[in-house]
Amino acid sequence: MNAVNLEGNGNTLATSLILIADNLADSLSPYIALLLQNGLHIASIRNLFWLNTLVFVLWAIVFAFISWRKKIV
Repeated sequence: MNAVNLEGNGNTLATSLILIADNLADSLSPYIALLLQNGLHIASIRNLFWLNTLVFVLWAIVFAFISWRKKIV
């Protein structure tokens, strides 16, 4: 969150939007987990954890590939 203010101009609007988005994500995460469990018929928390891990790794690979492509071009 502090990366927004690295320029030193104190962009309070950007910081506020980041904090709002973070608070919303924190508040909604249990309900999203419950929806995933019910929608995908996941029986245990362990399987939900592995699903989240898989999604995170896939996102990391996608963003690494995009970053790598931008360096080439």
